[in-house]
Amino acid sequence: MRGNILIQPEPFEFDLESDVLETGFNEFENFEALESEAVVGGIPEKDYLRWVQFSLNMYFKKMGLRALLVEDGKDSANFRNAVELFNTRAWGRSENKHIDTKFQDAIIKVNEANSGYLKWLRTQLDKLGFAPFTVVYPANEKPTKAIAEFQRIYSGKYGFSLEQDGFVGAKTHLALLYAIKRANPEPTIKPTATWSISEADANRIKEYYGHEVLNWAKIQPEEVEVKEFGPPPSLRGNYKTIFAWKSANPRMNCVFDSKQRLQLLVMLRDDKEYWDVRTNGNSIMSAMMQTAAQTAIRDYRHFIIERRMCPRDVYNKLVQISKDVIYQMFLGMFQLLSPAGVPNRYPQHTAAFAELLKKLKEWIVGP
Repeated sequence: MRGNILIQPEPFEFDLESDVLETGFNEFENFEALESEAVVGGIPEKDYLRWVQFSLNMYFKKMGLRALLVEDGKDSANFRNAVELFNTRAWGRSENKHIDTKFQDAIIKVNEANSGYLKWLRTQLDKLGFAPFTVVYPANEKPTKAIAEFQRIYSGKYGFSLEQDGFVGAKTHLALLYAIKRANPEPTIKPTATWSISEADANRIKEYYGHEVLNWAKIQPEEVEVKEFGPPPSLRGNYKTIFAWKSANPRMNCVFDSKQRLQLLVMLRDDKEYWDVRTNGNSIMSAMMQTAAQTAIRDYRHFIIERRMCPRDVYNKLVQISKDVIYQMFLGMFQLLSPAGVPNRYPQHTAAFAELLKKLKEWIVGP
């Protein structure tokens, strides 16, 4: 391979799967309505009405129209008056206190246009580990892919199915509440997970990453813990830093690698001397690679250390941010370059730039 480019490795993986399976928290409960309880669309009527009340309150709070409803899931004259007011003001359906399909569709559309509701929705999804999906959407835009992914994962978990359509109706709303409840149990119902590292894994960590990383990895985390380490002497020739992430319950904290409790990512050096050697003194290529390496370290540090996201989620997030050709090439080959590190704008897809990519490819792998 021309240029002797060192390919950056995948995040180090271990067989440290979550032991929460033995605590009783591994299976989601089935929340099914009692036979004698009224059901609407497969969920208890009270839960359906709570969703309506919650949505109406979001609308009234935004518009400042009236006092908020009590979200108790009970039908009443006051509740029906609120329904009538919504029907009149939201879409011109006057003197109508009925809750039907048209009313439900209108509620969903109004929620999607409500910044307060969207903020609430994103917060719940982020709590459940869907930040890699929500982060690619502006604050005032519905995170459709995040919702659809939630619906795919949680469909059937609570006794009712969810359509993967990216819309939040009563059932998806209820599933969100149930999932949040399971993710944040009462303090007296705290799951206990064992934390251990096999002798083989301990030896691998010690050999590749050194005593300091191993000692940190042996300590059971409270929730999610992250730390940045300097590389051991054996890695300093090629690498600058190590990002470490661990969680006792990765299922709730790492969407794309839900069984990996310990994840380590080693980043290539970002100094000029290193890339001068690696590119055989080619100043242009050295500058490009150095900038890419600096960008990668900055981005991964931001998302792993500052935002406590697992390396695998960060990787997928960076891929989703942009489908730009040069971004895909660097990210796929070196796990480098990402938009967060580009100061101005993405490269333009010009013929000149395409020719540069062609020459770069020939320089690395040959014509």
